[in-house]
Amino acid sequence: MDAGRIDNALARGARLDEAGSGHSFGLAIVKELVDATGGTMEFDEAPIGGLRVALSWTSGS
Repeated sequence: MDAGRIDNALARGARLDEAGSGHSFGLAIVKELVDATGGTMEFDEAPIGGLRVALSWTSGS
């Protein structure tokens, strides 16, 4: 998935799928929480279609 579409998916109120329902704040809020807690988000296309988002954190020593 190209970087422009990912940036759009992370913007509050932006939608990748205009036909769906909802307000499109989910990924933007998740991104803020992940950033605030030192995590990372990775994106790719899911094998069955759509966007796959992987969240990860490393344990501190």
